[in-house]
Order: sequence, then structure tokens, then C-alpha cells
Amino acid sequence: MLPGELNSAHVLCVGDVLLDYTARGSRFDGQDAEPVLVVDSETREVGGAAAVLRDLIRLGATVTFVSAIGNDNAGREIEELLAEEKGADIHLLVQPGRATATRSRFVAGERVLLRADQDNTSPLGPFVRHGDDEWLDVGCGHTLLPAW
Repeated sequence: MLPGELNSAHVLCVGDVLLDYTARGSRFDGQDAEPVLVVDSETREVGGAAAVLRDLIRLGATVTFVSAIGNDNAGREIEELLAEEKGADIHLLVQPGRATATRSRFVAGERVLLRADQDNTSPLGPFVRHGDDEWLDVGCGHTLLPAW
């Protein structure tokens, strides 16, 4: 399928979503026992499969998006960021006790000083939304049945 043909496509996108955080600073002092970045600006955006979701929307596709997040601040921030997306049907399955994946970058000028990742590789379990025995109708003629 060519990009121009995506405006008539309905795409099912299933995958890991994460919160990308970047702290940018113009001043970095590495002389102290603890290096210090003076932060000038911060950004937060969705990453992982949600980046694919945004690309598909920009190319004109109608997208149904399914992912799992934790019941934590990062998960709630992802919900808020994805609520702004037009042209997508978003299904975020919230799992209690699970940490939402995050990537934190600390940048001085153009140099990345540190990237800190928080991942969760444990198997998915029961979700707060969409009960254990409930089928999730995600459109496109597809229905997902939780397998836990």
C-alpha cells in the first residue's frame, strides 16, 4: 500500500507504548562530585507503538490503537497525550501494579548526557478496564479476546 492510499485504510496498531521525557539544558557542570545540568526546557511525548500511530494518522489512515499501560503517573500522562489524537480509536488497557515504560533523556546542547529507561518485562495480567471475560471490539472487523 502506498502512502497516498492510506486515507482509505483502517489500520489496527497493537504494541508497547512508552512516555518519552527529555530535559534540555544549555549549561552543564561536570566538575562537581555530581554532574549538574541546568534545565531550560522539558518535553513529554508518546513513543514506541504510539509513534507509529501518529505516523499512520499523518499519512491519512484511520487507526485503532491497542496497548497496555500501568496505573501510574506515566500511564495517565500517556492517556492525556493520546486523547489529543484525532483520527484514532484508542484502547489503553490499564494494569494495576505495572510500571508504564519510560525513556528519560538529559541533553546539554546537542549532547545526550544520559538516557534512563524504565521497562517492565513481566507478563501482562488482568486489567482495570475491559473485564477478564470481556471481548474488546477494536473495529476493522477484528475482535481481541484477552488471553490471561
